[in-house]
Amino acid sequence: MVKKGFLKKTGCILISASIILAGWTFVGSSVSEAELDGTTNNEFVEDPNNSEDPNIPEEEIIEEPTEKIEEPSEEPGDGVETETPEKPATEEGQAVTTPEKTPEEIAEEERLAEEQRLAEEEALRLNSMKTMLRSAPTMLLGATNDEDETQPEYEGTTLKKVPKGVENPFTIRAGTTAIAENAFSGSNITILTFADSSAIQSIGDQGSWPKKFLKVYCPNTDYSDSPVVDEFFRPLVKAKKAILEWRGEYEPEDTYDVAITEKCGETILGTYTYTEKEEGDVITPRPYTGYTCTDSYTVTDDEDQSYTFEYVQGTITTCTVIITENYGPNSVILTYPNETEGNTISPTYHPGYVCNDVYTVTASPSQSHTFTYTTTPADVKYTVKITEVYGTSTDTRTYELREGEVITPTEHSGYVCNGSYTVTTEANQAHTFVYASDTPSTGLKVVITENYGTTSETITYTGKNQGEIISPRDHAGYTCSDKYTVTAEETQNHTFNYTKNTPSPSPSGGGGDSDGGGSSSGSSGGGSAAAAPKPGTVPPSSGYVSTAAQTNHIYVITDGANQQVKQSEGPVKIVCNGSVEKLAYILLDGNQVSASNYTIQSGSTILHFTKEFVNTMSVGDHAVQFQYTDGYAMTGLKVLSPAAKTTTTVTYKVAADGSISAGHIKDTTPKTADGFDPRYLLCMAIFLLGAGAIMMSKQRKLEAILADRRVEY
Repeated sequence: MVKKGFLKKTGCILISASIILAGWTFVGSSVSEAELDGTTNNEFVEDPNNSEDPNIPEEEIIEEPTEKIEEPSEEPGDGVETETPEKPATEEGQAVTTPEKTPEEIAEEERLAEEQRLAEEEALRLNSMKTMLRSAPTMLLGATNDEDETQPEYEGTTLKKVPKGVENPFTIRAGTTAIAENAFSGSNITILTFADSSAIQSIGDQGSWPKKFLKVYCPNTDYSDSPVVDEFFRPLVKAKKAILEWRGEYEPEDTYDVAITEKCGETILGTYTYTEKEEGDVITPRPYTGYTCTDSYTVTDDEDQSYTFEYVQGTITTCTVIITENYGPNSVILTYPNETEGNTISPTYHPGYVCNDVYTVTASPSQSHTFTYTTTPADVKYTVKITEVYGTSTDTRTYELREGEVITPTEHSGYVCNGSYTVTTEANQAHTFVYASDTPSTGLKVVITENYGTTSETITYTGKNQGEIISPRDHAGYTCSDKYTVTAEETQNHTFNYTKNTPSPSPSGGGGDSDGGGSSSGSSGGGSAAAAPKPGTVPPSSGYVSTAAQTNHIYVITDGANQQVKQSEGPVKIVCNGSVEKLAYILLDGNQVSASNYTIQSGSTILHFTKEFVNTMSVGDHAVQFQYTDGYAMTGLKVLSPAAKTTTTVTYKVAADGSISAGHIKDTTPKTADGFDPRYLLCMAIFLLGAGAIMMSKQRKLEAILADRRVEY
């Protein structure tokens, strides 16, 4: 038999659960996602906890103390169906009659049973609510911790991730060709060894890593054989954040330790001991801001060696370099401002001509140099290494072609790439074709690391779609204007690096992707930055910047990625996080776009394709590439026919009082199957089930009361 009050308790619990679930569903869906200006259909992902919305306070969880409730023994009362035990027989065979309870005893039993029922219901309700509230952050954020992971993650020949649990020293295995962006972000690696550094073709940005002094060893190669490794770690060495040691394919017979003291007058700037140095090695002084030293020390065969570098005070200044490029009957003058001593300048590319000269910047405040080109021999072929990246696969091909010949990407089922590469006169050329999926990928996993101050947090987002945008969460006292656009990779990693707010913070905050403010002028001409490419040059599709820059995918699209636009509409806005001062040119499907077809504004790099230029684009998918002097970023652009149907939605945020932010319009259109949250159906079903249980308990009690009365009469 069903115990007294069971149905009613169950009904109350179900109704309470449905109300809590409905509240969470409403809070999680109170912000619509859409583009504000209605000209494009980008999807913006809002945090399900509304943690980015200052108008919606976080739910405060108050734990109420639970009191221990004494449970009285259950006794059957009025209106409860019980099984009547079989009456024992006496020796004479007569049944023993059970004395009937008085009405007062029955009333007291019912009162105690009712108190017990109410106490149990309250305890169950509180425990259920606490359990669900405590587990809510984990369910919504799905945060994971990689501190327990002790093995690095490889994907083919790419090092994807080095978790916190990986201990020093760490060796990158032989055959590794690439280190993914943020692969070391958040790791504790301070001693790094390359089994074969010459195989490394690309190293992505590693965010705030290293936070501590780093030791990098390349025991089997020389720096000239490993330009990518040398180019990545050399700035860290110059900034005194790392040491980088090379060894040829031999073992020295004898090595020596050298004690170096660096001082200016009586002031000691630093003391260092260089170990395992060979005879003939040259040690140069470390850089110190405000001090200079042109001395050097050559290691001898003495057992005990020491030397002092004497510095003089003086600021390190920048200089301007004027470069003249003479090719055939043409002459071009280029100005390179803000150059520092030791930097190298390479000649730009001119079709039909070649120049193998380079210029090293000196300390002179004003410098000039001339690059003299020669005609390219018609029968000379150049080596081009083409890398094709599609999904999780990578193909590499090598071509021997003449200058001016065009390489197009091969076909891969399920992927599309509209770019091309034109062969130049550079030695050992390389280019990467990045393919996009024919259909947007879904159910993707994105691991986001947020570094603010001395704190680092890792959040794992699951179920993301390609093209969605993840924004950094708010942290008091810190600002981050970065955003991450989800790609087609199954598992992705990105780091948001925050900066500490100044005493007078900018009113624009950390987001920076709104169309408001100065960036909304579009192509009207206000605030336009210096046009790219540099004056006086007419570079082709590729080759204007170095090969390393063309293959260094270090920048990301922060606004306008993978958008759709009608052919008859425009302008099109795309924002990249690269510095506008480093922008070389813009490519569309691998071909350089004339500066007359777009405008550039500062604030990272804000690109506006003109309406007239959009009207000339063919219907279909296009690839837009921001090419900088040290790397690039790429995104897709889908052009629709003028007759295509598009859906315009409006983003708004709802405050606690139900009001909508100024300038935004609330969408009052009834939700269809595409917008209705199925969790509301679950809430309704649980609520109705609970109400039905309570009604049934009332019916059973009424039947029991009527049955007792019939017995009395």
